[in-house]
Amino acid sequence: MSDYIIKNGFVFDPLTGIKGDKKDIGIKDGKIVEASEVKGGKTIDASGKTVMAGGVDIHTHCVGPKVNVGRLMR
Repeated sequence: MSDYIIKNGFVFDPLTGIKGDKKDIGIKDGKIVEASEVKGGKTIDASGKTVMAGGVDIHTHCVGPKVNVGRLMR
């Protein structure tokens, strides 16, 4: 598994009380760690972007006129 350093992102972590602070974080062996713990990992520039563990977009279109027409055509 690769190691990463995510730099300059707006980090959100409710467990530790981080609410959009601009920080660097590291990913080592699939776990989130302090950026200083990662040696030689790939660097990702997240400037202007939100960084959070497990952020999932659950947005979906399951009903509506276009979906209903698609169901009729099926």
